[in-house]
Amino acid sequence: MDGRKEVVAVVPGYRESVESWSEVLRDLRERGMPAPRLVIGDGHLGIWGGAAEHLAGGGRATVLEPQGPPCAGAGAAPPAGGG
Repeated sequence: MDGRKEVVAVVPGYRESVESWSEVLRDLRERGMPAPRLVIGDGHLGIWGGAAEHLAGGGRATVLEPQGPPCAGAGAAPPAGGG
């Protein structure tokens, strides 16, 4: 692994749908992609449900759920003085 990012799937679906994510993960597995070591998402329930269903037991996968807002400082007021 050299750290490059690669697009492995582009499919239409509902981002919060467990079935949509399950379909994507099932297809990747059938095409020979090993289970990822790390899955990162922004809290959409579909990816976590799909990961739980299709990545469990197929290798080590860690699912990280966000602990705060999607973007640091999202909704924060600008600093005093126009900053």
